[in-house]
Amino acid sequence: MMEELNKAMKKGGIYKTSYRFLRKDNRYRFFEHEGIVIKNKKKNIFWIIGSIRDITDKVKLQNRTGLAGALVKAKTHREPWAKQNQRVNSL
Repeated sequence: MMEELNKAMKKGGIYKTSYRFLRKDNRYRFFEHEGIVIKNKKKNIFWIIGSIRDITDKVKLQNRTGLAGALVKAKTHREPWAKQNQRVNSL
């Protein structure tokens, strides 16, 4: 999680990472953290600017979409078997 930020703090540059926090109600919130570290001529950190964004809804949607995609693939894999089974039953 902090690897990208630490790397940017050592060398300067852009960082982007994501992580989750466990809330007191045992539910997770997902966050995306991105920014830039600017160093001066002496290679000291001069400025850090960035943002932290709550991406919980995005993650939930991606998980649902991924699950739906997995179900479609599973159904697709079953279709040939179902057609074959129908032929056997029709004999």
